[in-house]
Amino acid sequence: MFGYVILHYQSIEITKKCVDKLLMFSKTNPIVIVDNCSPNGSGKQLEKMYSKCTNITVIINEENQGFAKGNNLGYQYIKRKYSLSYVVVMNNDIMIENNDFDVIIEQFMEKNGVDVCGPDMVTLKGNHQNPLQLKPYTSKYLQRRVREDKIKVLLLRTRLFWKLYENYKKTHK
Repeated sequence: MFGYVILHYQSIEITKKCVDKLLMFSKTNPIVIVDNCSPNGSGKQLEKMYSKCTNITVIINEENQGFAKGNNLGYQYIKRKYSLSYVVVMNNDIMIENNDFDVIIEQFMEKNGVDVCGPDMVTLKGNHQNPLQLKPYTSKYLQRRVREDKIKVLLLRTRLFWKLYENYKKTHK
């Protein structure tokens, strides 16, 4: 089963269109809308609008934590509450057009043996907004990258790194 996390900020019309598209495909898949502290009160409006929908939850973030933390808040909630095969994390301006979106994703994931994938985002003018990864990343590759990134973060927290960096900056203007 698929679940959806939608990051919302201010534009209630766009978020409503996104949710309406998802509801066209399935009335039962869980949808979590994370309002990232919209100053116009649109999060509360969404909460009221979807209060009778048992599969839609609106989380109102008390502060705008940015893209990643806002999405993580919704992702953590949906993973705790539901037993899902897939979670789609998306901005409110993403419109899924294919009725068989879930089938396409499931087949792709199984065929390529991947755990995480991202879209090839194309503008209305046909421009690709992100480079298309032709060969999917494997779980092993992603685990190695996570380990490497953790090491980098640890290095950034050391005084020695910053001392070396300062010396480098002085000699390499």
